[in-house]
Parts: sequence; structure tokens; C-alpha cells
Amino acid sequence: MRIFHGRLAFDKYTDRKYRWVKDVDGVKFKLYIQEERVPQPCPKVIEVSIFCDNKIYSNFLARVGSRTIAELRSFDRDDLAAVGLDETMMKVAGGTAILGAVEKPDPHHTETIRYSAFRHDPAMEFGDPYIPKSLLSDPLPDRLLFLVRWID
Repeated sequence: MRIFHGRLAFDKYTDRKYRWVKDVDGVKFKLYIQEERVPQPCPKVIEVSIFCDNKIYSNFLARVGSRTIAELRSFDRDDLAAVGLDETMMKVAGGTAILGAVEKPDPHHTETIRYSAFRHDPAMEFGDPYIPKSLLSDPLPDRLLFLVRWID
């Protein structure tokens, strides 16, 4: 199930990561992506969809989290369709769009929830996002999947 879809603007480069932000209900949604996964020149705008479903499991995240849309296999696409990311969305995002996975929410922040990037594979270069609480359900989802489309 898709819980968010929107565009984030480039904010800064820090610690070998690029950061994009968007104000959501007065709170900054911050998304970090390691420089190795970001095309050059760095896009000023990205389009992000976040998917959450109880069908998202660790092996699945490890399998798809290091691939671009063009690198997905047919069974990857079937699993993505099961969590709401259908073939039409993947075509619109384009072959260079990336997937990122996060887990283990840290509820100790006041306005955002910090998730830890799923780093079970060195190729999964995704940063730890700070997601406004207003986007998430209670109880907090254990894992989330991101689709990032490079806009500009």
C-alpha cells in the first residue's frame, strides 16, 4: 500500500549523502541517498513513493533494495505489485529509478520517525530517512520501501 507520493527538493550534500526535503504538515521529511546511487549532476527534484505492507519481508527488501527498476526480475516485479507498486508506476518512474528499504523505526523523535536504512547488502546505498509522524500509522510499520524517481 502506498502511504506517500510527492516531490522533494534538493537541500544539501553531507557525509557522502545527498539530502532532499519536503514540508509535510509543518514537519520536514528528509530523505538521504548515498552519492554512489545518485546520477550526476545531482537532481534538484526527486519524486518519492513510500510503500508499507505486512507482506514486506527482509529477504524481499535485500533482493530489490540494491536494484534499479531496469534491473528487476519478473518475480521481483510480482512481489512489488503485491505491496502496491504496479507495473504502470515502474514504467512511469523509468529504468533508472531506484528502490530503497528501511526498517527498525526509532520513535524517540518528537515530530518525525527515523528509520534505519536496510544495509544488508553493500550495494544498498540508502540513507536513514526522517519521516513525519503524520504519514505513518500507529503502530509504526516495521519496514518501508521507497521508489525514487529522478526528476531534474
